Amino acid sequence: MKASKGLISLCYKLVEKFITKRSEKSDNSQPDWLNFTSHKFGNWTWSWAYEIHPSTKKYEITDLKPLCPNCSNELISLSDSFSASKCPACNEQFHNITFWVSTEQILASINDMIKNGTYDNKVNPVI
Repeated sequence: MKASKGLISLCYKLVEKFITKRSEKSDNSQPDWLNFTSHKFGNWTWSWAYEIHPSTKKYEITDLKPLCPNCSNELISLSDSFSASKCPACNEQFHNITFWVSTEQILASINDMIKNGTYDNKVNPVI
C-alpha cells in the first residue's frame, strides 16, 4: 500500500511538471529574434519592425530606417533610397547613407543573421 501511494505521488508530480512546462511554452510562443530590431551596418545603425504578412502568415521586416548618429532619431529620406536623409530632431542632413550598402543588402543581412542564429536578441538600446 505504501509503494502505491508513493507511485501515485510520483505520477502526480510528473503530470504537474508536464503541465507547467507546457504552459510556459505556450506563454512564450513568439520567436526570440523579434527583439532583434536594430543593428549597425557599416557606419550606420538601422532599426526596423516585424509584421505578419496577411497572405503568407509569416513575419516580414518593415519600417527599415537608418538612425541619426547624433541623436538616434529615425532619419527621413530625401530620396528613394536614403542616399540623402535628414534628421527631424536635430535638423542635420546626411548623404550617401546607402552608398556602400543598399537597403536590399541590409534586409538580406538581417534575414541571414536570423536564419543562422547570429543575431543579438537582446533589445538593442539605440545610442
